[in-house]
Order: sequence, then C-alpha cells, then structure tokens
Amino acid sequence: MSPKIRSSAAALLFMAAVFVVPFLISPVRAARPQPTAIDNPSVLAAAGLRAAAQDESFLSRLARSANAPDVLEQTTALEAIQAYRASDGDPATTSDGLAGAQQADPYAAIDACMAAEMQAKGVPGAQVAVMMDGRLTYAKGYGVKNAAQGGDVDADTLFRIGSVTKMMTAAGLMQQVEQGKIDLQQPLSVALPGFGIGGAWDSPGVDGDDLTPWHLLTHSSAYPDSLFITTGGIAGPTAPGSLAAWAVANVTTTLHAPPGTFWNYSNPNFSLAGAAIERLSGMSYNDYMRQKVWGPAAMTRTMLLASDAAAYGNTTFGHYVDGATGMLRIDGVDAYDNWPAAPAGYAFSTTTDLVKWADLLMRGGGAVLSTASVTAMTSRQMELMLGDQAYGYGIFVERDLGLDPILSHGGNIPGWGAYVIWVPERRMAVATLGNTTASMDRTAGCAVVNVLGLGAPTPAETPTPGPSATPQPTPTPDVAALARYAGRYAGLFVDGSIVTTTLAVSGTQLAATFIDAIAPGVDYVTALPQVGPNIFLLDLNGDGAPDVSLDFLDAAGAPALGSATPRWLRSRVYVATYQGPVGPALTATATATAGGSTPIPTASDVPPTPTPTYVPPTPTITPQATTPGPTVAPTALPTGRPTVPAEGPILCPQVEPKVPAALLAAAMANPQAIGGYDQPCRRNVPLGPYNTKRRSLTLLNNALPYHPLFNPLSFQCGCR
Repeated sequence: MSPKIRSSAAALLFMAAVFVVPFLISPVRAARPQPTAIDNPSVLAAAGLRAAAQDESFLSRLARSANAPDVLEQTTALEAIQAYRASDGDPATTSDGLAGAQQADPYAAIDACMAAEMQAKGVPGAQVAVMMDGRLTYAKGYGVKNAAQGGDVDADTLFRIGSVTKMMTAAGLMQQVEQGKIDLQQPLSVALPGFGIGGAWDSPGVDGDDLTPWHLLTHSSAYPDSLFITTGGIAGPTAPGSLAAWAVANVTTTLHAPPGTFWNYSNPNFSLAGAAIERLSGMSYNDYMRQKVWGPAAMTRTMLLASDAAAYGNTTFGHYVDGATGMLRIDGVDAYDNWPAAPAGYAFSTTTDLVKWADLLMRGGGAVLSTASVTAMTSRQMELMLGDQAYGYGIFVERDLGLDPILSHGGNIPGWGAYVIWVPERRMAVATLGNTTASMDRTAGCAVVNVLGLGAPTPAETPTPGPSATPQPTPTPDVAALARYAGRYAGLFVDGSIVTTTLAVSGTQLAATFIDAIAPGVDYVTALPQVGPNIFLLDLNGDGAPDVSLDFLDAAGAPALGSATPRWLRSRVYVATYQGPVGPALTATATATAGGSTPIPTASDVPPTPTPTYVPPTPTITPQATTPGPTVAPTALPTGRPTVPAEGPILCPQVEPKVPAALLAAAMANPQAIGGYDQPCRRNVPLGPYNTKRRSLTLLNNALPYHPLFNPLSFQCGCR
C-alpha cells in the first residue's frame, strides 16, 4: 500500500463514506470496536431507552452498532424492500407483531418495522412520514432525541439528512440551466472560472475542460471522494466565501479516469455543483437554497445552517463512533459544520418535508422546477453497470416489482441517517430518519410494500446484487473465469496516493495483496468473495466481514465479462488500471477458517509481491495553498497537546512498542512518505503561534497496535 495512504486513513474513510454512498466509503479504516446488534428489546420504548442510556454497556453497544457495515455503502430501494421481506419471517421480527399488522393495517406494520430496525441498529430515535396522492397519511416520531438525556422524538423533530441534500442541490443547478446561465454539457470552468484538475490517472490528455456539470450531477466525473481531506475534516470552514475558495483551490487533483468513463459516487461532485450555483446566482449557497428551492417548495422545516437548526430547538442529537478514538459521541446539531461540504449533505429536515419534496417532483416540479428539469433529474442518465441500477441527477433510478421507475436516495452523516423512496406511478413517497449514522432503509422498504400492497415477492423480483448488497459468494465459482482478473493493478486512493495491488487466484477465489511500500512484509492480504459476474467484495477493515465492493470494467466502462480484458478496477475508495500479469510463482494459497467460513489468506500464505515496475506518469499530488479568504482569528490548540519543535519530525514515545522498529526508522528518515507532515494543524488558518505544523509522528489510535490499513502512522500536532 502506498505510503501516503496513512495520511488520513480511518478518519477520511469514516467521513467520506458517511455521505451515503453506494460504494465509501466508507469508514472502514477506523480502529474502532466491531458492531453488534442491541440485544435488549426493552430499549425500543422511550422509557427503556432513557433507563438503558444510564447503563455503560448500552452505550457501548450503541457505539458498536452506530456504524454497522450496512451504512458503509448505500442500500438501493429494491435492496431495502428485499431486506424487509427477508426479515418478515424472522422470529425476532414477527414477535413484534409484524405479520399480523401487515394483514390489518399497513401503518401498524410500519410501526413494527421501525421498532425492529431501531433495535437491530441501536438507534435511539427515529421518524417516518408517508404521502399518498399528495396527502400526508402518516407522520410519527419514535424513541428519544438523546440516548443519555431522553427527550421524545415527534413528527416535527429535526434531523440531519446527509446525502439526501444532493438532489436538492441538483435542483438548484437545474434552475440555472432553465435560466440559460449554464449548459450541463459545457466545461465546468464556464461556471467556475479558475477550476482545474491535474489530469487523469493513466489517461494522458485529460484536462479541466473535459469535466462538465453533467458529470457532477451523475457521479461520472471520476473526481476522487476527497472532500474531507481537502476541507480539513467533517468540521470544516464556515467563513463566507469558503465554498467558492475550496472549489478553485485543488487544481492539481488527479481524476481516477477520464470523465464519463463510468459511474463512481463522490461527494465533491455536489460541492462543486453548489459552488457553481453560488457563482451563477451571485448568492451564497445557503441563501439560494432557502429562497429559491426550499421556500418555494414550502419546506418550512428544511435548513442548512447549524445555528438555524439549534435555534429551531426541537432537534435530535447525533450518535456515532469517533473514527480516531473508537469512542461514542453524542453531538448536538451545532457540533460541527462545513460550508464547502454543505451541498453534498449537510442540510437538516424532517420526514414530512422530505415526502413533500418527493411529491413536488412527482407533480412535475411545482413552483421550483420545470417538468423538463424533473424529467431529466429522474431519468436514467448514467448506468451504474451494477445490475439494473442507474442514476439521475442526485437520485437513484430503478425498475422492478411492476413499477418503473422506483426512485430513492439515502443519506448518512456522522450521527444521522436518512432514506427516501418514491414511486411516481402510484404517487407514493416515504421518508425515514434516525439519529445514528445508519439509515432506516428497511423500514422505508416496509412502507412501500405494505402501503402499496405489493404482496409476496416472486423470484423475478429479486434484484441483482449491487455494491451494497452482501449475498453469499457464488457457490460454484468458475476458477478459469477468475484467472482473467489476476494481475498487477495500480491506481489512486481517494487522497491521491498511489496504491499497488496484486490479484491472484486463491483456491476458488481471488485474493488481493495491497502492497505496503514503507513496511514490506506488512502487506494486507484478503480474499475477494464473488457476488456477481464481475463484482467482488473486499474486507477493507480486516474484521472478517466484507464491507466494500469492487468490480472490473473494460476500457469503455462496461462490465469486464467473457473474453473482455479488464481495464479498470473500480471501488469508491480506490480506482486502478491493469498493469500486467502476475509472475508464475505468485499463486496465492488460503487456509480455511474454523467453522467453514470464507477462507482468508494471510500474509505468510501469499509470497511478497514486488511493486509494479510500471507506474503510469501522474502529476505529483502536493497540497496547494488555499485561496486566502476572510481573516480567521487564531484559537489556541486543544489542551494536552504539547508544542512540537519548530523544525524536524519528532517521534511520540508511546507508539514505539506498537510499531516495527524498521518502519519507525524509515518513517523518521523520510517523513514526507507519511501523510500530513509539515501541514498546518488547522486547515484554512494561517500558520502562527496558535497554529503550528504537523511534526509529531504518532498512531491514528495510540491505544491499539500498528496496522498499515486500520491504525496507520500519521503526523499530528502533538503526541496524544
């Protein structure tokens, strides 16, 4: 694995994946306790939650479940429906009265589904709303706002909605198209003068003029999902002009591929779209959305600023695990904000406002959009090449169950999860919200089935597994077919660092070796269970459960099947190109684990893989100075962090027993190989006595041993 990968490891993956995504990303590198389900049925009642919240074991269980693997990648609408139907016969579900409720009252079924899902995911508080034929037929709150302090959730309680914000940002940009201020097929630089890129990986001749607003809205730009690296974290700049400054500051960013080659979810797409709205309208993103989108849509409880949410008063607290410490956090709505990231997923809302928004789209746009714009937003603009899934403008588009289309999007941001599904031909919409990072997607699927009376599934209704599905590996794999994927691959991680990987057949599976260039012999080796003809699952956090999908595409961005030669290895966090075959001596072997589970090879099972001799020419990724914005008053560093020397790296002594000596020596000799060295402690704040440089070499989590993927070395602003 490339040395620079350590720079943002867990924190990056946590924050980037939490903006719901069909692929991040997401928080899989965090050194954190493994998720388990809440095992106390009484926590479903509000009183039970208040009582249990005083018990440390409850909070620890909540911490483990708040970032369960199912929130790492977004569930599509059909998968949400399938997940509900799969749980229908489960004793734990039917014991809550689900089966009987289905027969008598679809809304009682929703209540039972919500209770079961809250228990399974450890969600203290949640909310649901259903709209049929333009009429709000159901709206209800469940549980508590704060697991430790209580406070009942009602139908008007405010939650963050994460990436559900994206479709609203898309609507704002479509308004600019309607006014003739921008064409979606023009270079983005027309709307954002000063925007640029540093080319595309392994694809000469690509420049900023190749990227258009259409690529942004359809997630086909191949822009790395690096939003939280380039904005400094989930809590980023909030100064006026910070979105515009960010949009033109990262001109050396290298794309994963030429724009339009394939679909790949990336939050910066919609932040750039938000910046374009600002530039074209002459208004701040917040003012524009409030006056031109949410206001005309009569969404009176939808807002962007954390300060406005706090003033609203009736708000939930977000419950999530801090990626750096592994500890549960309970945050208020104003605990963090980030204006450059806002258009991708920082809005607040209620389920009643969200179904109102979905109904507005089903009515042709109302006072917000033209019918033509709504049609474009909800059409199959970009095929995902993952089953029959497609993407419009900030909206997932599917068809099945006799319905075409079924539209949806989820949202996950630290502490809150959202999900919206709507079916235009039946004019039905459902929205769910919860106050952990997990979406209440199964309850949304439950509502679609019961309210629309879809009945029992047929074999033809089972959707093709997509990136967030986790079915069992193919029972009888075609080993000969697997062999065509073997080889050496190199590409870019989301932070711009180069990752080299070797794939080899291991028994009846592929095995991946991610090469650690700093510590040879500490390479990460894992099996790749197959879930589709060209789709595999990757256990990126080493817990034995796959959590990220990756698939092979040909040069045109279509699935690499049959005799097609793989060109691209695609995942949300890492996109690579085929570099050449594996040497004949490199055949991975795997030892079956106890209990007949999926064989997982170990580093000793697979011979060390040499770094590929050919690495495509790529511009060096170096941090660029951010365009100066308004002066920000410096603040003192957090207490407990010692001042680091003015020059040269220092080694935090508590990490020495946890890291191989040779690795420490190499890192101290070449600090630039570790991400973060010499960078400001607070991004977008001038260096000074209260904002020094990152010089202290420590572990992401000093409480745990070194691991090249999950607990990497990192330069910090002091020894922790």
